[in-house]
Amino acid sequence: MLDTSACRTGHAAGCVPVATVTSPGAPIALDVNPVTHTVYVANIGGDSVTVIRGTHCRAGDTTGCASTTTVGVGPSPFGIAVDSRTNSVYVGNFDPDNSQAQLLNGAACDAGAAGCRPLAAILTGPSPLGLAIDQGTRTLYTANQAFNDAPGSLSVADLRHCNAADTRGCAGPWPTTPAGRGVWAIAIDPRNHAVFTADFGDASASVIDGGRCNASDHRGCDRTGPRVPIGDIPFDVAIDQVHHLVFTSDAPELAVSVIDERSPCSAPARCLP
Repeated sequence: MLDTSACRTGHAAGCVPVATVTSPGAPIALDVNPVTHTVYVANIGGDSVTVIRGTHCRAGDTTGCASTTTVGVGPSPFGIAVDSRTNSVYVGNFDPDNSQAQLLNGAACDAGAAGCRPLAAILTGPSPLGLAIDQGTRTLYTANQAFNDAPGSLSVADLRHCNAADTRGCAGPWPTTPAGRGVWAIAIDPRNHAVFTADFGDASASVIDGGRCNASDHRGCDRTGPRVPIGDIPFDVAIDQVHHLVFTSDAPELAVSVIDERSPCSAPARCLP
């Protein structure tokens, strides 16, 4: 855990851990509920999620960092996304025999291990990795990586009836929309519902119109969006909404690719056919 008031641009000397939290079984992804300040960590090696109560495990108060809850969530949990509106937690199972995501009740997880368990399974495409939520359209997107064996896709799930208070719609089935091969991670611009992916298998970033492919509007889901060529083996993607920029982390090149969100196919990128 880092103190961002001391660790930021121009203040690298403050970038030292202020606390370490144990999360067993190869922690690989995390997300935070900004309302409750609870941190959820997916442990791919332990088939579990660790719950950290951030109100007492943060910069300035580390008294609760040793008090965590770890619960089982099925094989190979990888991606994780928190819906703060309904205090729901979604965890993808990166497993060839379990193409699904699990739903947890955040309020129950805050209370302790007893009620912190999967409430429902959400069927996805093969081997989901990254998960992301568009609050405006109440949509959960899952990155179906498929072990690079098939063209990638995103599953498009409706959260209006798949949340901690209402699990009636979790079974789906859900539409998918095409993405690049080996799609790994997802980022969403909530202002225009643009969805960008990092495609591990073909060094591209897919651009998907979430305004026409979401929980309540499937008209654009069968359309293959443009793919922007980027650096090799991108593991993550993030959006700077202020400057309209998309960033991908390109692992072997030790580099970051930068995409103009407003015109992703403009020179020098030129989208792939």
